Amino acid sequence: MNIAYIANPHSIHDCKWINHFCKNNRVIVICSIVFDQNKSLLNPEIKVYPILPSYSVFNVLRTLRVRRTIRRILRQEEYSVLHSMYAVPNALWGDSITTDSHLITTRGSDVLVDYLKTYHCPTGFREKISFWKMRRLFEKALNNATFITSTSLKQKNEIEKIVNDSEKLFVVRTGVDNVQFSSINSVSERNNRFTIFSPRSMKSIYNIDLLISGVNCFIESVKENSLDVNLQIIDDNPISSYSNEIRRLIRVKGYDKFVTVLPKLTQFEMINYYQNCDLVMMIPKSDGTPVSAIETMLLKKPLILGDLEYDKDLFNLETVWKIKGFSKEAVRDSIAEVRADAALTQSKVEKAHLVATSKASLESALLKILGLYNRIYDNSGI
Repeated sequence: MNIAYIANPHSIHDCKWINHFCKNNRVIVICSIVFDQNKSLLNPEIKVYPILPSYSVFNVLRTLRVRRTIRRILRQEEYSVLHSMYAVPNALWGDSITTDSHLITTRGSDVLVDYLKTYHCPTGFREKISFWKMRRLFEKALNNATFITSTSLKQKNEIEKIVNDSEKLFVVRTGVDNVQFSSINSVSERNNRFTIFSPRSMKSIYNIDLLISGVNCFIESVKENSLDVNLQIIDDNPISSYSNEIRRLIRVKGYDKFVTVLPKLTQFEMINYYQNCDLVMMIPKSDGTPVSAIETMLLKKPLILGDLEYDKDLFNLETVWKIKGFSKEAVRDSIAEVRADAALTQSKVEKAHLVATSKASLESALLKILGLYNRIYDNSGI
């Protein structure tokens, strides 16, 4: 079939699905004007239309002009399935084109942050107008969509409060290629250090500062045991103000004794760091269903998550640990808990591996999406 995506060619989550479906279907991608071919993760044969400006509720003429351009492209390419990935603002463009051939995929922050925490909290007159309008456009797009998939139960639950037809809502996780991970040799190069790996980005939402302070608190608590602890964090945004803040914290507090700052990692490099750590820890302020957490489970590593409402079918007391509140003491206590009982830790990682394999595989996600494409295609109306 012919599938048009409104998506981000620089996003591994978007491109993972798009690259799969381009094997047996005719695919195009409509994306932001800031598209960079050198950063694209799309297969080279996929046609890309980088035509989308920043979405503005004030620049009505520009919005209408872009809308006409999208319609012309879809008519020209004869596409019958439109899939908007990440709802804000991609689904707003998609909703302005079609209401009966539109699949929306939400991924965490578009519902839980953009909609819930941003658009409901304007700070000035201009924001009161624009946020109110964006919120209404978001809700309209969700109600008009043929189907909506979400990568977590929490997202789906929030969307159920917005849409009139809950029958069109589905949880479809991004999915991890469990075949790829199961073929990896899990024997790591061990040393005498206790290594904690943080696989999340260098952004304030991921609480990297709290993680560092918490690990330092743990080190202080075990000083008498002379335990050599190493925390590995990733700085994939080295020119940002938050990166500067974190590097300053490490320098001023002398945390460079135990913190290793890594550059942006490839998938292969990430796997290597998973394998060679003793513990994976991620404590964001807000989260969906993190792929990095599922990867951790597939590689049978202990996992500590933040004090958030994660999907209990994946992340529960039998599969992971969770900090009890966002404090350095809570981080310290969770690390100590993982180390306290080796038998319990082994039991959890084994159960986590089984759950991740059965509930969060890429293969099952792609089959669900294909089923929705087929249902749209049978009644296409772009």
